Amino acid sequence: MTLKLTPVCGPIYEAAAWAPAGDTWVALTGSASDDDVVRFVAEVARYGRVLDCSSLDAAIVSIAACQHSLVVGGGLRVSQGALRIDPSCCAGLEGWREWLTAACDKHSPWMGHDPSPWVAFESSHVVIHTDETNQHSACAPPIMASYDELETALAEAKADLAGFYLKLGALASKMPRSVGAAFLSVLQSSFFAHT
Repeated sequence: MTLKLTPVCGPIYEAAAWAPAGDTWVALTGSASDDDVVRFVAEVARYGRVLDCSSLDAAIVSIAACQHSLVVGGGLRVSQGALRIDPSCCAGLEGWREWLTAACDKHSPWMGHDPSPWVAFESSHVVIHTDETNQHSACAPPIMASYDELETALAEAKADLAGFYLKLGALASKMPRSVGAAFLSVLQSSFFAHT
């Protein structure tokens, strides 16, 4: 079975009143719906305590005015067949880049806590455990993949993020040019830059 690393934002429990309802997780891919793009922006504004998130336009303007990097819950969802490991509490989308050097460094990227998923780097493969404190649980089997599969999954995750960023660009194009450009710049540096 193929290893998949899907960039996600969430879990979203308190959506903005103007944001469309949806699943607690937003998959950040080029095939995301317009509603999912709006839900991502709403969650970035809410999570980052942006000054004004009373409407979509206000959230975009406030994000554009940010002078610091933003954070939002999420990261890379790991899946293989029916097995799925979502980012846990305190994991952030901004931390997805830790995966880019994890195999070389042999250091697990931060995937959250309660449960505490983590990655073990064996000589020929990686093992992604669902919970560091319960590694041998029969109800939570680990996901195993070769280093080549991990590299391929990371390349696909980068492509997914690039596709989602294009969706954000379409949203930004509806704003005044300087606001749209600043909005994209803040999001690029916070979540979408690859290095």
